[in-house]
Amino acid sequence: MKKLLVLGVITLSMVGCGGLEGLQTTSVQIQATPPTITNGQSSTLVWTSINASSVVSSNFGASATSGSKVVSPTVTTVYTITVQSPLGDTDTKTATVTVN
Repeated sequence: MKKLLVLGVITLSMVGCGGLEGLQTTSVQIQATPPTITNGQSSTLVWTSINASSVVSSNFGASATSGSKVVSPTVTTVYTITVQSPLGDTDTKTATVTVN
């Protein structure tokens, strides 16, 4: 009977393979239309996400991972949304509404 002794460490890297179990990482996009308004006008924020299971935070009240909201800032405002995937990775994007 032969005996086999193996010594060493195997390191596996997930870089470039699209994440665990072939799942893509999450991403979110947000856009303000129009991006520039005058005081008293409104702009519509539209956001969409890929592979997101929840909204971690937003400063405009978003609770769904995709949607739209009409905003009427009185000063230039940066709107931020952060989404999270089922695997825990996050993505954050911003859209600015400039008030002239």
